[in-house]
Amino acid sequence: MDQDRFDDLARSVAGGGTRRALLRRLAGGSLGALLAGAGLRQATAQEVTAAGDRCRNIGRRCERGDRCCAGAVCRDGRCACRNGRKRCGDRCIVDAACCNGTVPGCPANQICSNGTCTTPCTPNCAGKQCGADGCGGSCGTCPVGLTCDAIGRCQTPCSPSCNRKQCGPDGCGGVCGTCSPGTVCNNQRQCVIGPCTRNCAGKQCGPDGCGGNCGRCQRGLTCNASQQCVIA
Repeated sequence: MDQDRFDDLARSVAGGGTRRALLRRLAGGSLGALLAGAGLRQATAQEVTAAGDRCRNIGRRCERGDRCCAGAVCRDGRCACRNGRKRCGDRCIVDAACCNGTVPGCPANQICSNGTCTTPCTPNCAGKQCGADGCGGSCGTCPVGLTCDAIGRCQTPCSPSCNRKQCGPDGCGGVCGTCSPGTVCNNQRQCVIGPCTRNCAGKQCGPDGCGGNCGRCQRGLTCNASQQCVIA
């Protein structure tokens, strides 16, 4: 028999008396022996207040007027922590506090932040004048007229220069475009057809990939798909 069922039985038999009193009255009877055999002859130390009245642990079933332990209140039929507080084991702690399993606080290598145990973050601003520090903060801000670049340095703003350019650098670390396959970017930053390199390695005949051929087969031979001269 669990504690909730025991307390329900206690109410029906004793009319709201304490569980200790019920057991004393039933100690000589068969019902008392049954309950005592179930290990419910006395309340735990945590369930007894300084005044000797029984209280119910957090999470236990309760009814209106029941006393809940650890400063909890009876809400929706269960002992629960008051608003602004949360459960930590058998205690109620403030929402902003941290709970390490069932014990208030955090492990030695963590800190409590907004009610959550987290590993401390070390800001990284080495060699930086501005930008993020890696921990949600900043390494600084740039003076008026300067901007923070990708590596955390304050620089004069750069305006890309791509007027009449199809490709090549834009003067600000970017590019003005890329050329399609078969073309290259010349010194005027225009995409032009690039020099062609013949591909005749291991070939006796057939096209060289640049408009020419890798050779011609002798009479009586023909060029196969592998560009080899074979008997026709």
